[in-house]
Amino acid sequence: MTDLLYELIYVLTVAMGGVSLLAWNYGLEKTGFLMILCGMAIAGILVAFRRSKWSGRLIIIGVFVMILATGFFLSKNDSVHEFFSDKDYYLWLPFVGLFAFILGELICRIRIAKVVVSIACLGWLIVCTAMGFRTEKIFVAATFLLFLLTIIEETQLRWNKTGYTEHKGHVVYVAPFIIITFALILVSPAPKNPYDWNFAKKIYQVARDKIEELDIRLSISKSGDSAEKLIGFSDRGLLADEAGKNEKEVMILSDVNSSVGEIKLSGKTFSSFDGREWSDEDTSPAPDVIMDTVGMWASINDYTKNPEDFALKTYMKAEFVRMKTNHPFVPLKSVPTLRDLDTDEFSEVGGDLLWPETRAYESKYAVSYYRLNTGNSDFKEYLKAGKAPTRERYLQYEYQLNTDRIPNCSYEDYLAHVDHIKETYGKTVVLSPKLREFMDEVYRGAESDVDKIDRLEELLRSFTYSETPGALPESIKNESDFLDYFVLESREGFCSHFATAFVLLARAEGIPARYAQGYIVYPKGNRKITVKSTWAHAWPEVYYDNAGWVAYEPTPAYVNNSYWVTEDGTPAQTVQPTPAYNASAYENLSVLPENEDTVTIRIKWYTIVIPIVMGIVFITLVYVIANMIMARRFEKMKEEDKFVALCRQNIRILRLSGKAMGDNETLHEYRERLLESDGNDDFSFLEGYEKYLYRGDIEKESAVKGATLTKQKLLSALKRANVLKYIRFYMGFN
Repeated sequence: MTDLLYELIYVLTVAMGGVSLLAWNYGLEKTGFLMILCGMAIAGILVAFRRSKWSGRLIIIGVFVMILATGFFLSKNDSVHEFFSDKDYYLWLPFVGLFAFILGELICRIRIAKVVVSIACLGWLIVCTAMGFRTEKIFVAATFLLFLLTIIEETQLRWNKTGYTEHKGHVVYVAPFIIITFALILVSPAPKNPYDWNFAKKIYQVARDKIEELDIRLSISKSGDSAEKLIGFSDRGLLADEAGKNEKEVMILSDVNSSVGEIKLSGKTFSSFDGREWSDEDTSPAPDVIMDTVGMWASINDYTKNPEDFALKTYMKAEFVRMKTNHPFVPLKSVPTLRDLDTDEFSEVGGDLLWPETRAYESKYAVSYYRLNTGNSDFKEYLKAGKAPTRERYLQYEYQLNTDRIPNCSYEDYLAHVDHIKETYGKTVVLSPKLREFMDEVYRGAESDVDKIDRLEELLRSFTYSETPGALPESIKNESDFLDYFVLESREGFCSHFATAFVLLARAEGIPARYAQGYIVYPKGNRKITVKSTWAHAWPEVYYDNAGWVAYEPTPAYVNNSYWVTEDGTPAQTVQPTPAYNASAYENLSVLPENEDTVTIRIKWYTIVIPIVMGIVFITLVYVIANMIMARRFEKMKEEDKFVALCRQNIRILRLSGKAMGDNETLHEYRERLLESDGNDDFSFLEGYEKYLYRGDIEKESAVKGATLTKQKLLSALKRANVLKYIRFYMGFN
């Protein structure tokens, strides 16, 4: 019994922890009592099966047959299907129980395994605490219970003592007190405000900051320019070369206006696409950024007396973390200054700002820029009706905004800047006849370039976003091939695919457009934001004579979140529908009942009764067959073997009757004791058994008859005294 309890203590403890880990893996908020009970029951049954004789194992097999039969019948029941539709984790409980049984048996038999498992579980708890992972209270209890039992057993094994030295017995005797203690801990409520461990957190934070700083410096020292890295088409490549599941901090934004809904931080723009990759052939040193901003602001002021309805000036700061580049990441419509960029000089190449040196960790700068009300219908009307800025208005705002007096920003320079953009970014893209016909249908009824761009954006947003669309086919050799594949065939990809298709299709309509990449940030009211490597993004920008460069968002997984209500009360409108939402898919949904969370299970009576009958019939049939086999084997035995078998059966019957033989008692002493207590001579077989064991001399036939008669008398007495023990005797295949 001690060995059995010893095994159960360890196996059930492991099962309890295993079920808790299963619940954690499925994201359950709490491990249900039924789950724990089932897992521990399965593990306990396996222990019982291992330690049982054939009779006990047969019963367990019979019960298993009943469970399988019940499962088969219940699998045909719709209400059972509905009830277990979101509880498939119960199907894993047998495997958890089996795992707990195997691990528990290893712990019981191999001393070092017990120590290793205990330390591993405790180590996992420490990791969870340090990383902030959620841990179940039941798993914590199981871990500490296993750890304490291991300490107790190791202490017993190393303790030089006299008397009772069996370590398993000590563990069994101590275990109830430990289990009761942990049960009380489990049922007691946890405090709402746990101890904060501030001193430990501070030590950890300092160490973590130093290690992270070293890691950052080492990583950026080996990397190339972060802005120059191109998001590729083979997978979702990121600017910072970080895998999607290992996001890193790349920069920190601060002093962000709380009303800003979206920030697109552009690091690099590209002008040319060869069918598989973007490159930048624009090497113009003109100050395009400031001229683009001045031209937009001048045009809006020519168009309206309320320019703040269309563009609002704002400001923010940035600090590089895991970044190495000479490109400051800035939004469109920036107003770059030497002071903000923290430099004595900066330059531009192809519309991209550049520092004279490469900057990295802890480099800081600031930027002022105009955010556009692109989500408002008034802004759309401005794009359609607004004119290019007049010379007078342009010069007025060039003087106000160009505070560093950057050269080559005159009105004539601005006009040359516009011509350069149309020439460089308005190169005609030739579509295949099939795609041309398709796009003409898309643009049917569009009255302006703005309408076409909106139609184009809506089309692309109806496609499927995927971070794993696969590599482009080798057959793609040019822009037209790419468009045919993506628009007419694949219709699946990530930001690079959508931005590329948008730019090329816009150019096919004679509208200048370019490919931009950087990071997209949704502040959500936060004034300080840590930008992650996984926020890397690519988007298209379209050039208008009045507003200059305007960013669009054709990628379905992202939203255009830049709008506010104008002074005349015109609200923001959703310009880009979200194609992922398909209204028709929801029209035919049936109305759910009010008590949709309550699932009633209706089970036919025979789904329970038939499996039970099957199990009983199975056990009975096997017992009958087994007894027939044992009786047949008994008949073929030699007479002396029959006598020995009958004597052992009679001793077993006496034990079941409460007349067991003492541990140090001889057969002669045992018979004398029975004669004194009962006063009859039904125990003469013991005298013959003793003679046979010591001398091997018996009268075989008479001895067998006498033992058989004694067996019948003892069984009759046992049946009258206790029917259950009588049945128990026969369940032993005797």
